[in-house]
Amino acid sequence: MAKQVDKKLVLRTGEVFPGSGFGADVAKVCTLVYNTSMFAYQDILCDPASAGLMVLMTYPVIGSTGIVFDDEGVVPVAGGLVVREYNDLPSNFRSKGTLAALLKLHGIPAIEGVDTRAIARLIRDKGEVEAVIVDISTPDEEAIAFINANRDQNIVSGCTERRRVGDPESPVRIALIDCGAKSGIAEGFAARGCAVTVLPADETADEIIGFKPHGVVVAGGAADPHTAANVIENIRKLTGRCPVFGIGTGFCMVALSRGARVERMKDGHRGANRPMRWLESGRINVSSRNYGWSVDEASLNAAGFTTLCRDLLDGTVTAAADRAGKLYGTLHYPELCADTQDADRLANEFIEMIKEDGANA
Repeated sequence: MAKQVDKKLVLRTGEVFPGSGFGADVAKVCTLVYNTSMFAYQDILCDPASAGLMVLMTYPVIGSTGIVFDDEGVVPVAGGLVVREYNDLPSNFRSKGTLAALLKLHGIPAIEGVDTRAIARLIRDKGEVEAVIVDISTPDEEAIAFINANRDQNIVSGCTERRRVGDPESPVRIALIDCGAKSGIAEGFAARGCAVTVLPADETADEIIGFKPHGVVVAGGAADPHTAANVIENIRKLTGRCPVFGIGTGFCMVALSRGARVERMKDGHRGANRPMRWLESGRINVSSRNYGWSVDEASLNAAGFTTLCRDLLDGTVTAAADRAGKLYGTLHYPELCADTQDADRLANEFIEMIKEDGANA
């Protein structure tokens, strides 16, 4: 049976795509981005790097595995969801509910039945753009006016209180500054034998130093890294005291702390199938990424960083290090690479430097 066309996706640039709603019945203005992953829609919607964004899935059928309760959590933070076809009859034996029910519970609008290929091409060619899902009867001009009146309203932040992960007796103490970090990042360092304390992004440098970490990890989410002035200044104060590792937009903050340029990408790298080449080994990884910012390589090199890895498709930097300054950074998720030999090596090198350094910050 054909589903009722009761909603439409309206872009700020004027394009309109009628479809059927299946999430919360609410209008939210969000930046529209696309993700090329074929699976793990739950993780994508719950990833802090998706916070406040309307995610368009290029894979044609979404919802088939329902919702599974796992270690990554099931609290979606995305601002909206756009799919070609929604499956409301999940077949996964681990499923505890439908995607639509989860979206309604958390007030997230969604639409299906739109031409996702056409929209993805539009974003690729013209760039990411604000959009809203509204009732089909809403005049287009009214929807566009609503978008223009409610742009840049999404405020993204990380945790609000400290929490510990891993063995508290570990000789390697890491402070993870949470600007929107996936829980798997803390778990990944804990699995490497580190005692990880996750700290809010608004902690001062003195508070971080008072914790006496042997190393600091900065993990960012969806927010503009330029707005994290407190975190960037903290990185400056911590540089030289202990090794610092930036992940996702956390890498952008590390780069900004050294005067490198960070630029918004026309269409971000979002998906589980993006190839990259490690320059020292020549190896190629297929990586998982979810970001919309890039670091200018020339300014990064001028700031003392060595480029370690580049995207295989557009040549942008995905990993770099200033070993003399004890600074590392990756834009991709190291724990989610299909071949983790090189990605693991960078994280392990960071930990080995901590052990060799032996200094309490």
